[in-house]
Amino acid sequence: MELLREIATTIWMHKLRTALTAIVLIIGIFSLIFLFGMGRGLSNGTMDVFGKFATNTMFVWAQRTTIAHKGLPTGRIASLTTQDAEAIRQNFSEVQYMSPRLQLGTTRVAAGQNYGSFEVRGETPDLKFILPIEMEQGRYINGLDLRERRKVCVIGTGAKDILFKGASKVIGEYIQVRGVFFRVVGVQASMQTGDQGREDDMAVIVPLSTGQVVFNLIDRVHYFTISCFAGVNSNVVEAAIKRLLRDRHEIHPKDMLGINSFNLSNQVQKFTGLFAAIDGFILFVGLGFIIAGIAGIVNIMLIVVRERTREIGIRKSIGATSGSIMRMILIESIIITTISTYIGMVLGVATLAFFDYLITKLEVESIFFSNPEVNFKLVFIAMFLMIGFGALAGALPAYRAAQINPVEALADE
Repeated sequence: MELLREIATTIWMHKLRTALTAIVLIIGIFSLIFLFGMGRGLSNGTMDVFGKFATNTMFVWAQRTTIAHKGLPTGRIASLTTQDAEAIRQNFSEVQYMSPRLQLGTTRVAAGQNYGSFEVRGETPDLKFILPIEMEQGRYINGLDLRERRKVCVIGTGAKDILFKGASKVIGEYIQVRGVFFRVVGVQASMQTGDQGREDDMAVIVPLSTGQVVFNLIDRVHYFTISCFAGVNSNVVEAAIKRLLRDRHEIHPKDMLGINSFNLSNQVQKFTGLFAAIDGFILFVGLGFIIAGIAGIVNIMLIVVRERTREIGIRKSIGATSGSIMRMILIESIIITTISTYIGMVLGVATLAFFDYLITKLEVESIFFSNPEVNFKLVFIAMFLMIGFGALAGALPAYRAAQINPVEALADE
């Protein structure tokens, strides 16, 4: 206790010097935590664009051909069918889920006196295992709906609010699509953000088989949503599926646009690599601040030893050991580092929490930033590393203090 009181007195006597040293350390740990947290916010916001997709998801569709093949001209669009879906299932055991989609476009939909224009799609039950879908009411399309070609539908929350204004429950009600009545069996809430989330909320989903028959598009499919089993290289499967579809629809093997695709796993890998690089850069910058703080501790403690040379000489002349002198300098260094690190940590976490509060309170929706957070394991590792470096920073000044000759110290002015 006597030692701690003495150190506290010394620190108080040199408040400005100690404060300046502490500020450098506070800025170092604060910067590291704040930058990592903001980096996580950027990562979370960007990755939320993908919602809760199965990360090995791909989309495959037909476009206009650009190369003539087997007497067929350029500019034609292959008509994908449910037979193509069966061929994919039979030839690719790597495919876990596949949902052919019938795209009916923006269509007038009515419910009693209420009406609006909504995107109408034909889907299969597999879609809910691939895309982020949450049922607010009722259920999604099931296998029995497909087999019996039932005239049922699932509507988005936005469509519900327009077609059934003020109604809390709409299951069992009917809507009219192109003169055909469909019974509402579910209300879906998209778990995606941005434009895609809004499109899903304004969609009307009917069973694929029902849409093909009712709207005279027998066996027609506009594109496939496919996800592979975990551990499968979806890029290889994607290329093979495109080759199969080109062959089935007489498209030139080198016509990359005739059958086109989008592989979500490629985008996820790119963003994962990007944010790993950002984290590395932030770590480099943060360590720079920390090293500057440690250098400041070394310099300050050397100044402390120089200023207290005479005092240290008196201590040693009346029996103080080298170990007690070293302990005194080391403890002072550790105390300054610990307090500064703790303050920097609290400020960093509090600032991130404040940002998160503002985003939630103001209901800010951004595809580039969301939920700034910090890994507390990282926080405590950084904190203990700083304290350890603080001890090392005090080691050289402490060693110098322990080596002071009492006679020379007493003669020092």
